[in-house]
Amino acid sequence: MSGRKLATGFLAPVLAVAAWAQPGYLVGDFHQHSVHTDGSYQMPDVFAQANAFGLNWWANSEHGGFRATINGETSYRWQDFYGDTNRPGGVYVPQTIVKGSATYVSTFQEVLNGRAAYPNRTVIQGLELNPPGHEHASTAIIANQFSANPNCDPIAQFEFQFDRAETAPDTPFTQAQGWVADRVGHAASIRAAQWLQQNYPTQSWFIPAHPERRTATDAGNGTGWTLKSLRELNDAAPSVFFGFESMPGHQKAGNRGEYGTSSMGSGAYGGCGVYAARVGGVWDNMLAEGRKFWLFASSDFHSIGSDFWPGEYQKTYSAVADVQNVSAQDIVDSLRGGNSYVVMGDLINELRFTVTNDSTGQTGQMGEFLPMSAGDTVTINIRFKSPQFNNNGDQNLVNLVQLIEGNVVGALNPTDYANYICRQSDGLIVDGVDNPADISGAHVAKLFNRAANEPGQFVVDADGYTVLTFTTVVNGQKYYRIRGTNNVLGGDQVDEFGNPLRDIPGTNTAAAAWADLWFYSNPIGVPEPATALLCVTLLLGLRRR
Repeated sequence: MSGRKLATGFLAPVLAVAAWAQPGYLVGDFHQHSVHTDGSYQMPDVFAQANAFGLNWWANSEHGGFRATINGETSYRWQDFYGDTNRPGGVYVPQTIVKGSATYVSTFQEVLNGRAAYPNRTVIQGLELNPPGHEHASTAIIANQFSANPNCDPIAQFEFQFDRAETAPDTPFTQAQGWVADRVGHAASIRAAQWLQQNYPTQSWFIPAHPERRTATDAGNGTGWTLKSLRELNDAAPSVFFGFESMPGHQKAGNRGEYGTSSMGSGAYGGCGVYAARVGGVWDNMLAEGRKFWLFASSDFHSIGSDFWPGEYQKTYSAVADVQNVSAQDIVDSLRGGNSYVVMGDLINELRFTVTNDSTGQTGQMGEFLPMSAGDTVTINIRFKSPQFNNNGDQNLVNLVQLIEGNVVGALNPTDYANYICRQSDGLIVDGVDNPADISGAHVAKLFNRAANEPGQFVVDADGYTVLTFTTVVNGQKYYRIRGTNNVLGGDQVDEFGNPLRDIPGTNTAAAAWADLWFYSNPIGVPEPATALLCVTLLLGLRRR
């Protein structure tokens, strides 16, 4: 008997009635920029690279509230097209711009052009929101974008109402539309998430970008994301606020990920932020509460100086029921479902990660519920492939894989959220009197080391997958996640347990990034909420193709 599934798991049997469906993983990137805000390249150039590096889908995500002084003129903000009836589709974002001798059409027209140029790809108009009380978040609303007369009215309204950098006043047009500016403080971010949850619960995402980059405090504008604030927004909008980009872009930058000494953790760890990189850190504590909260990676492309092109270095893989028949709705569903993993430098290009409860016969995949009880025996199966060469021309091996086990303890009382903060120096979760406050008990249950030549490990099966297995007796409800690297024990990139060491700010280069590669899976064993069946019924009713 197979384990019960979350959203994508429930959908798979429904959608797999067509015998020709081909389930698999899509490769995507939802955080990138162009000349329309602070990027250095025209959007068609960025799209061409995303296509060339094999992405199945991508989302342009220009900054909200953006202003720029170009040729002595200040202009080009999202509200510049509000109510422009001279353009088909209504609201477009941002305005047509002129830089030097070149004229660029609106970003959404660029997106439409990209869809025409790459008919086998899915191109989405997103937004890098400046959330009230916090720094940045990758957002998107696919509603209206793929209709017969496509437009971006929903996301333009969202930006107007909730982007803290937006200064547009109410106008007769916005008043007539019922748009109300709400742009100050963390509470407004909660209302922004609730607005998405109420209006576009299955058609949007709200994903904190580079969440460790700023000091973690709930006070002020443009400040960081704490465990408390992540919990509160996930409470407010669980089907919209379902993950974070703790594996940031900007992997070429001297401060890898643009995480300097003032960032949480005082830098990145193997290119990953400390919230996900620390075993027993912020992410593990979200998972320990049974939250469906996933890890994503994107390029955050601006320029080739600090960034790799979309798809060149970082990729998010997410599962769909049929890779040959994909809609934008399928992409949002796949991200929400949690059957996904993130990869640097094409260290792997296929992953099959399952946990089987040998005591019950139930099996779970990433993002799925697998019930476990004290005394149950579980078997973890990890199978992956690596390409012959990556985009740097390197032949890489996965040399270390960590199996991380954590306790599922259930939801905390929201009144307890304020007791937990994250220390800036190392990202350690502490309570108000500076005592460790990890509730997950997360630890490395098994380190697979290729150099150890352990029998039965790192063998290649008949299908070409490298195979790792581990069997253990659990002492209660658990979750499992994995990560792997090309690094070896005894080097200067990992500790004796295989954990990534800090990337010293100011020392990173493109060559250093290519030499230090990781992949991370999303977890298996996060409990299923009692309302899951109701939610998926709603999801099926709201699907758009």
